[in-house]
Amino acid sequence: MDQLKQVNDVTSLFAVENGLVFENHPHALSDTAEEVVAQKAPSTPPRTPDHGPNLNQLRPDQICIYRFDNAVSSRHTMVYVSEYKPPHKLTAPHLCLGLRPMDIYKDIVNRKTIPASVEPKALFQYHADKLVVSATTQTYHYMIEGGLEYGLLITDEAIVFLKIDWEGPETLYYHLAKPGPEAPVQPEHFHVYTAVGQYLAFTLMALGPPG
Repeated sequence: MDQLKQVNDVTSLFAVENGLVFENHPHALSDTAEEVVAQKAPSTPPRTPDHGPNLNQLRPDQICIYRFDNAVSSRHTMVYVSEYKPPHKLTAPHLCLGLRPMDIYKDIVNRKTIPASVEPKALFQYHADKLVVSATTQTYHYMIEGGLEYGLLITDEAIVFLKIDWEGPETLYYHLAKPGPEAPVQPEHFHVYTAVGQYLAFTLMALGPPG
């Protein structure tokens, strides 16, 4: 990012400003942060990106990524949130099966039956659905509370890129990436499929205009 700040074509398209800072929790914010300032004024539930009043109560296992707004002020704006789940709690096979278009209330919350142990594939699908919905809705909640368009859910094996369209915030969009197995089979575009390449592309999207 420090190198990209020097490229005019990049700074004209993306709000790189004065670089990024990474914090383990929102509680580490100073009182000059935009999110803290926003908490001091009453607000209504957002329909477009805004900073909710309860951001300082969020306690995920996460890293929050902020953009410094200018060189002379400590004021900074949250760009996206990245939440980590250990692989023994959420595996790549769980993500591959559980990430799919669904109506959470109809398909998961109000489901009335649980597959029997004699149906191992159906039972694994059931557990994958429950685990993935639990993890993604938690990150989705943090995104809504922070008025964020973008978020990440990561394990040691996979990255789930998340997006909210604030014209219809009831839908959470996702893209599952597994850089370990995917990058080696794309020799002509190896750098694009690495974890670093995908994180960089995602960060630039989050720094770009909404939409």
